Order: sequence, then C-alpha cells, then structure tokens
Amino acid sequence: HVDASNQNYYGDAVLYLVSIKKKEIVRVDLDKEGPVYDAQWDPAGRGFVVVYGYMPSMATLFANDGTPRYAFGSGPRNTVSFSPHGRLLALCGFGNLPGQVEIWDKNGEPKKVGTTIAPCVTECAWSPDSRWFLAATTYPRLRVDNGVRILAVDGSTAFLQTEKSIAPMEDDPNPVTSAHLTVGGKQVPKLEP
Repeated sequence: HVDASNQNYYGDAVLYLVSIKKKEIVRVDLDKEGPVYDAQWDPAGRGFVVVYGYMPSMATLFANDGTPRYAFGSGPRNTVSFSPHGRLLALCGFGNLPGQVEIWDKNGEPKKVGTTIAPCVTECAWSPDSRWFLAATTYPRLRVDNGVRILAVDGSTAFLQTEKSIAPMEDDPNPVTSAHLTVGGKQVPKLEP
C-alpha cells in the first residue's frame, strides 16, 4: 500500500480489537496520529490501556468494547504495565526517553498517585503483591549504570542497588514475596508499605 499523503514511509499505525466470541474485528479510534507503542489488557478484565501517537504520546484507558473511558493525557511515554491485581498502572518512558514513571490508581476515577524518574531502564515488573514496582538496567542491553530500583506506589525509591553488571530478569515459576528479593547475591531488606 502506497501512502498517497507522503507523510509516512511505513504507512499508518492502527489498532484493532478482535473478538473471537463475537467473530468480529473493530478498529479502535485513536485521537492522535503516530505509532502504537504499547497496549496491555487490565488483568482484572476491565479494559485495556494504549500508549500511542507521536511524542509526546497519549495514553488512554479503553473499555473492553474499544470505547475510550479515560485519557491520561500526553507525556514522554512508550510503556504501560498493570500491577497483578489490576488496580495500579505504571505509564513509563524508557529506552531513548528520560525514564519518567507515573503510577496511577484506577479505582473509581483514575488518579495519579506517584511519579519519579528512573533513567536507562531496560526491564520493569510489579511485585506479585502489587505493592512495589521494580525498574532495572541490565547487561548486555546496557553495559554501564546497571542497577535495580524498587519503587513504592507513591514513586519514592524504597531500594536502590547498583552493580557492575546485572543479568536480565527471568520469570520465576515459584514467585516469592518482595521480602525475599536478591540483587547481585545480596538480599534486599524487607520492604514495608
């Protein structure tokens, strides 16, 4: 397909919602042109969030049928991460972005409950109990400034450990509570909310 407007070499970015049950495909209307950086389902089944559009990008919470429910506004973001229970949401700008992390509480009307900067992050994850957000810089993706930062929901740093090099995180088939984390062979102190 040739772009007649000559604005994009690769064509347009669009998002489709596919329903296997209803056997239908619905185009999700995005209110800003540009790429779709990330889209994640709410683990509790209450919709999905999409980060999209040329920088500064937009982030929007959609209902399961693809209708917009809440606009988080624009900012330097390209990553969305739901906490395991689905109430909290992290909107982040990693990679070539400055590392802004916003924590939102989706209970009722969404509200921002925390913000911080975590530069050079290559991996991020929530603790299994949804109380902590881990942001790490790992080797070999980045060979300098490796470290792990554990953030509280309000954006404050609860733990920071830097190392010469840290291997990428791997999924543990038997997850443990955040009180048993180790970094570089050292145990992370027990974290209390």
